Amino acid sequence: MFGVIGLIALQVGVAAAFFVLIIFLSFKSDSCYESKICDYAMANVAVYLIPITVGLTVLLSVVFTVVLTRRGRPAWLSPAVGILVVIVAGIVAVILNLNAFT
Repeated sequence: MFGVIGLIALQVGVAAAFFVLIIFLSFKSDSCYESKICDYAMANVAVYLIPITVGLTVLLSVVFTVVLTRRGRPAWLSPAVGILVVIVAGIVAVILNLNAFT
């Protein structure tokens, strides 16, 4: 059970790292001026994608961990899938942010 809690903590840590990266990448918006086109809507999606994804995946990881533990099945799979979802969402958020301020 402590290993599963560690995986959920790792999931939150990976998400926090991506969130900090997105915040620093958002500083590229300071370089927007009249002749440069910046897509602020895409940047907003990139900034909000990580917290929403983390909230949903952590909640689902905890719920499925409890369900799998009660059924006697290995519960580590739920946080592991959550970590993968957070990594994919983080990569998508970084790509969106980089394309918003070209």
